[in-house]
Amino acid sequence: MGYLKQCSVLLLVVLLVACANGEDPYRFYNWNVTYGDIYPLGVKQQGILINGKFPGPQIESVTNDNLIINVFNSLDEPFLISWLFLFHVYSTGKALVADSNIIF
Repeated sequence: MGYLKQCSVLLLVVLLVACANGEDPYRFYNWNVTYGDIYPLGVKQQGILINGKFPGPQIESVTNDNLIINVFNSLDEPFLISWLFLFHVYSTGKALVADSNIIF
């Protein structure tokens, strides 16, 4: 009976270790870019808002996080976002350059 119990515990430990997921976490963001009224110096002016806010949302991440950011351009013209000092796995251009411009 003791041998069967030990084998069952060992099998349970092996199954738990095999089921462990060691992949880096994914963080998903959805941004809607629109025009709106802002008051940066107390004077009303038109500005670009992300999800209805100015300044836009803060990205919370740590090293090795995978960021998936879906940007929906609701402006009537192209929109440029600069991702400075980020390493892109699937970037175009020179290898290991720490900036990337994406036009939406």
